[in-house]
Parts: sequence; C-alpha cells; structure tokens
Amino acid sequence: MEATKEIEEIVDDVEEKFSGFKKFDILPITVFHDHYFFPYLYPINEIFRRKSLEKIMKQELKTLEQSLPNWIFVRGYDSKGRGVDLIRAAIAGLENTPYRYGFFFFDILIPYDYPSKPPQLFYHSWVQEECVPSTSSRSRHELKEKKKAAVIFKQTCETMLSIMEKPPQDFGDFVAGYFRKWSNRILLCCKEEMQKHNSVMDLLFFLKLLKAFEANGSYCRHHYDHKIKSLIMNMDKDTERERVDETFLEKLTTMLFKYMG
Repeated sequence: MEATKEIEEIVDDVEEKFSGFKKFDILPITVFHDHYFFPYLYPINEIFRRKSLEKIMKQELKTLEQSLPNWIFVRGYDSKGRGVDLIRAAIAGLENTPYRYGFFFFDILIPYDYPSKPPQLFYHSWVQEECVPSTSSRSRHELKEKKKAAVIFKQTCETMLSIMEKPPQDFGDFVAGYFRKWSNRILLCCKEEMQKHNSVMDLLFFLKLLKAFEANGSYCRHHYDHKIKSLIMNMDKDTERERVDETFLEKLTTMLFKYMG
C-alpha cells in the first residue's frame, strides 16, 4: 500500500511539473551548465561595448515569447546579470512526419555585436546518420524515400532513448512528462514501421524502447504480445547460459590456481 501511494505521488509530481512547464522562460546561468556555448561566453568587457544589445534582446525575446507555437520551448540564460546571451530551444517533432513525437534541442549563442553578426547555433545530435543507397528508377526512388523516412523515424526514437537517459539541463521535468504522454503512441508507430520496414525497425530495438518508457513511468504492459514475450524468454535463456558458463570458468580457474599452488 505504501509503495503504491509513493508511486502515485511520483506520478502526480511528474504530471504537475510537465503541465506547468512554461513555453518560454529566462533563467540565471549556473556555474556548471551543459549548454554547448557556455565555455565560449564573451568577456564582460565585450558585452558592455554594446550597451544597446540588452535593449535589443529584451524586445526580441518579448516578441519571441508572444509568438511561440505549442511545439517549441525556449529557455534564455542571463549570464551574471548582463542580459541574455545564451538560449536553448527545444522543438517537438510534428505528427505525420518521420520526426513525429521526437524532441530536438538547439543551443544558441548571441554574439556581443548582434545583430551585425548572426547568432551561432549548435544542434544536439545523439545518433549517427545512416545513409540509404541511391536508386535509379521511379519505383525504386519511391521505395528509397519510404525507407529513408523509416530510418529517420528510428533515429528519432534512438534520440529519445538518449534524451530520457540524460535530459538536457532545465528540461528534465518536461522530458519525463512528455514521453509519458506520448509513449504509447510512439510504440504503436514503431509497430507500424516494423510491419512495413522490419529491416530498419527491429523487435529488439522496440523492446529496448518499451523498457525505457516503462522506466520513465509509462504503463506499457499491453504492448507485450507473443513476439515480445518470446524474445524476452530467449534473452533470459541466453543470460542463464552465460551465467552457467561464467560459473564453470570460475570453478575451473579456482581448480587451476589450487593445482599450481
């Protein structure tokens, strides 16, 4: 009973923080931040050369806050009270695209002589891009495009795993709630891709994603069909076989040491 109550409290806490997550906010920068451009902040004297920068940024950030769509989230960082010169933007992948339900992070550095110079941008990529072989005929081209979309969706799912394992700073609460909300829909999309492109989206990866969603707090038991259960049983057998082999080697090593001693 106590364990159930504790789980309910955790669920409520995650959902509360997720629902209360602002689309736009300005935060003080911490001493150790994972923003890509944090080590490259311009010296204070360069910032103060452009007194007008703070005024420009305030106006642009106000406009940005008022015009953000529901699928973009922004955090601005005020470095040592000198105005916003670091920005982190998160974009949720739209439905009916290969990027659906994914979450993509961009770090931005505002140069001290902005807007004379454009901002610098860094995209957080957790996976290596996979190339799809080129084809010549129209039918092959269409097949290539469909497979390319399947590859992109799998890469999007691989990125989900990395983000859940280590969420970018200041987005941890939102990441947890976001993937709880969409986990079942993501798994259904994976099943659809497995039926169409099983060479791209395989059962083992599906199980890995399912386990990650469960660890994040999603209820996913209804996704355990006979294929998944069979895969788990085979994996358990392999693990048991490895454990038996290790035990045998340990005993053999002990016997050899005794013999040599």
